[in-house]
Amino acid sequence: MRILMVYLVCLSLLPLSAVGDTETVRVLWRKAPVPVRLKVGAERLVTFPEDVRVGVPAGLDGVLRTQSAAGVVYWRADKPFPPHRIQIQGLNSGKVWLVDLSADKQAPTDPVEILDPALEESAGRQLSPGQGKTAKRRPNPLGYVALTRLAARHLYAPKRLWQPPRGVRRVAVDRTPVPALIRLAHIESVPAASWRSGRLTVTAVRLRNLEPFPVELDPRHLRGAWRAATFQHNRLQPAGEIGDETAVYLISNGPFEEAAP
Repeated sequence: MRILMVYLVCLSLLPLSAVGDTETVRVLWRKAPVPVRLKVGAERLVTFPEDVRVGVPAGLDGVLRTQSAAGVVYWRADKPFPPHRIQIQGLNSGKVWLVDLSADKQAPTDPVEILDPALEESAGRQLSPGQGKTAKRRPNPLGYVALTRLAARHLYAPKRLWQPPRGVRRVAVDRTPVPALIRLAHIESVPAASWRSGRLTVTAVRLRNLEPFPVELDPRHLRGAWRAATFQHNRLQPAGEIGDETAVYLISNGPFEEAAP
């Protein structure tokens, strides 16, 4: 079994189930392998609690495409194949998750999120190095997926549900429209809000299509120094029609203004 480690910049992290055309399937890890079916010719996203490396059996060479970024594994099968056991290892914790991966022509394509309560509980009890039993807990910086969800909740969830976690602070952002944030299309891009956790900053940017035709949003067309990007929707309707607006959540190493084009 060879280990595949791929880090990609400017790829969609996770389709959020609150809004969009697909619904995320959430699976609780109970030490039993998680069955995941792939639809031949379609990409399926599987999210894990942390950054991971993926062990791909040699028998799937030329049949399965695997990419991994920020805890999200992107799988695409070019041919049907029976279940193969895939080993996924967390880069921070060393935790191992098992997936029974198969492919056929009728499989669903909804994103899958694997939740591990034991890992979350362990992280919550972790103390800073060098501190004793009486040390205060310090909140762990949020990862890409958590930061993206935080920004999305701020834009779309009712205000009564909005409560930023400890260790996250709102930072000022210039709300002047950013020209040419997205190449190949005329799209108005206006920063709405920004938050910082540890070294990372997430900024919610409202997008409005100014073209008379629909536009498919592709993270590879973004300009700027982004660690990751997630579109709330991946398609904008023509200007003036319902669906001509959406948002993108951009994660950078520093302030938005320094990473923006």
